[in-house]
Amino acid sequence: NKVKTMANIVNIPARAFFDTRLKKTDIAVLGSLNLRTDREGYCFPSYATISKDTGCSRRTAIYAVQRLVKYGYLVKQTRFYKGIIGRTTSNGYFINYNPE
Repeated sequence: NKVKTMANIVNIPARAFFDTRLKKTDIAVLGSLNLRTDREGYCFPSYATISKDTGCSRRTAIYAVQRLVKYGYLVKQTRFYKGIIGRTTSNGYFINYNPE
């Protein structure tokens, strides 16, 4: 079994640490997503993977992603299975390093 090696440094927007609208779980989710980004800053983990990474429930991971999108820290992209019309798979995410 080969395990994909993730980055060992997390690079998230510093302003996220001081944003009182965010919860600690939101910061953990942002860090988890950052560990999984590719060279273009894109990642697509499932909510189950995010919750496993952060130790929160799947529902809490969903709420955290919603807040991060709402406040501009993430851009969420709905992804679809190839060849299956209307069937979605995990979302794709871009981290916004300069949220307004």
